[in-house]
Order: sequence, then structure tokens, then C-alpha cells
Amino acid sequence: LNAISVLMAFLSEIGFANEDIKDFIGFYNEHIGFELDGESMGCALFDEQSGSLIFNVGTVRMDDGAVILTVNVRYPVTMSQERVYEAVTPVINKYNLGIIKLLHMPPVYIPKDDPLVRSLMEVYRKHSGDSESEALVIGGGTYARMVKNTVAFGAVFPGEPETAHQKNEYISIDNLIKIAKIYADAICVLAGGSPSLN
Repeated sequence: LNAISVLMAFLSEIGFANEDIKDFIGFYNEHIGFELDGESMGCALFDEQSGSLIFNVGTVRMDDGAVILTVNVRYPVTMSQERVYEAVTPVINKYNLGIIKLLHMPPVYIPKDDPLVRSLMEVYRKHSGDSESEALVIGGGTYARMVKNTVAFGAVFPGEPETAHQKNEYISIDNLIKIAKIYADAICVLAGGSPSLN
């Protein structure tokens, strides 16, 4: 739940005398609102590998001359940043807005049938007993961006609450021990050694 969207919904109930402010609030609520997939901006892209595009307003700043929205877009792995810009261009042009490209980090994607992913999943299944879960594709930025042929690995088990980046983030001691064993075996397997027996 984006706090900026909550604020914009509230501000739409206030009768501002300044037409530019009213126009901006109206634009925000019509084309962004509480959506997270960019649909009303025209960029609700999707692929089978990674799912829906994520469109998140991170900051909003207004001064005498302009309103600046900083938007974080995480697009599907089979798409390109150009495809996203092409998709939002009609809305941007309709309102005579501008885009400043600040930072681009292309998605990191290794297919689930890659030997690296298969090896990691085998180690995970051995220790967890979970033969149902599949490798996931997430939109988050991880350490995998720093080293080629690397994936983020772990560490939430099925049925466990996902507390990453939330207040009171935690992990149980039992799960921490289980994850340590999984990581140790994964390192051994990827280094060409034999996995441990427990």
C-alpha cells in the first residue's frame, strides 16, 4: 500500500484553488492511483517467466515550477526498457509531461532448467523435503546483479511468513540452521564436491 497513493486519494477530496495542483492530483489518481502494474499508464506488461510489470512511485516533490515523481519500474524479464517507454509515451504525450531516465538496471534472469538453478533446487529439496515448490523469479534487486551467472538463493520456506524488508523482520532459529545447511551443501555442490549426508 503506497503511502503517496493514500495521500493523493485524500488530497482529491480537498478543493484546491490552484488549478495546476488539482490537475496533478487528478492525473495521479486517474493514471497511477493504487495500481502497481502500470495499467492506467499504459505499461501493464506481462510475461510467463516473471509475471507482471511493477510500477511504484517512490517519491513526489513539488516546488513552484514543477512536480517530480520518482518511479521505480521493474519490467518482465523478456521485455526491454524501450518497450516500457514506448508503452507510457501516449499518456506522457497527452499531458505534455517529460521523462528523465535516472538509472537502469536490466533484469537478471537464469531459466529454471539451467544447471545452476537445477543444482540449487536439488539441494533445497533434499534438506527441506519440499518437492512441490519451483524456482521463483522476483522483481527485487539482489546481489545477483553484481556477479555474472549468479542467482539469489533463499531463504523463505513454504508456509512461513514473508517478513523481508518489513518492520520486525525475523527468522526462526530452526530455519536459520536449516538454511545454513542448505547453503553449505549448495557451495559444496557448485564447487564440484559431494553434498553432505545431512
